[in-house]
This record gives sequence, structure tokens and C-alpha cells, in this order.
Amino acid sequence: MNESAFDVVPADKSEYKEEYKQMAKALREHTKRVNDTVKKYADK
Repeated sequence: MNESAFDVVPADKSEYKEEYKQMAKALREHTKRVNDTVKKYADK
């Protein structure tokens, strides 16, 4: 996914809403994984 997708696609267009939800979900899960990994190494 490229960073500019959010600039290019208007969030309020209903046909994109489902895609946004999927992206947001994936981003949250990815962020959580990254944070968990960082914590794991920070605790060493």
C-alpha cells in the first residue's frame, strides 16, 4: 500500500468505505505487531 492512497481517495465515498475499513484494520494489526516487537527488544 502506498502512503498517498489516503490523499488520493476521498474517505467519504461510500464505495471506498469497505476498503478503508480493511486497510485500517490491517494497519492496526501491523502497528500492534511492530509495537510488540519493539517492546520485546526493549525489554532485553
